[in-house]
Amino acid sequence: MRFLVDECVPRHLSERLRGRGHDALDPRESSLRGARDDVLLARALEERRRRHPP
Repeated sequence: MRFLVDECVPRHLSERLRGRGHDALDPRESSLRGARDDVLLARALEERRRRHPP
């Protein structure tokens, strides 16, 4: 499963998801750090990612 992990959750969540075989994008680890919600939503939709936490 593909996730876009919210910046407000602990970083270890992304690592745990990846460790379980998921594709977890953490904005803090990319050019999306601090991006507006509409930008994050567009990226998530484009890449067919689920937001975590829901």
